[in-house]
Amino acid sequence: MPNGAERVSVVAESRSTPKPVPAAAAPEKKTEAPSSSVNAFSIKSWLNRTEEKPDTVEEKPQDLPAAHFTETDLHEHWSEFLVDLREKDPVKFAAISTCILLKAGENLINIKIPSQAVKAEMETVRRRFLNHFMHRVNNFSITVEYVQDENLKKEILTKRKIFDKFAEINPALNDLEDLMRFDFS
Repeated sequence: MPNGAERVSVVAESRSTPKPVPAAAAPEKKTEAPSSSVNAFSIKSWLNRTEEKPDTVEEKPQDLPAAHFTETDLHEHWSEFLVDLREKDPVKFAAISTCILLKAGENLINIKIPSQAVKAEMETVRRRFLNHFMHRVNNFSITVEYVQDENLKKEILTKRKIFDKFAEINPALNDLEDLMRFDFS
């Protein structure tokens, strides 16, 4: 028991005796000359200031995971993304629904686009799609290339174009149209 009593007394001593503060640790008081204005804002000092950038740790691409993904994974996620986009923004959906995504390499996705206008719309949603896709497949080294393909353009079929296609198959329809003067508006 004597050891326990000694411990208690040492603790009591350390609490009761204050330690002197070294002079170097004491805060120094700065004395400033009294300024004539309340707000000491200086335009010159503001223009000459240097911004301190915080030290941030940037992850290098080789440090991030680059797991394998299949073209099936890509198509499934693209389909889900299009379904969500159809509900949220039908205008963008109509613009980018013609795009085709293909896996060209291990970390390369080719996006086939019909025109530059579709590319501009795709750029607005690409980041959101790729961010979610990269997290889902755990691959952060994916790069994207755009390939323009004129065959992807959707042709709007009017009643006149439909009639002309049928007239190619059956030329007698042209004679009927001359006689009846069909209105295809």
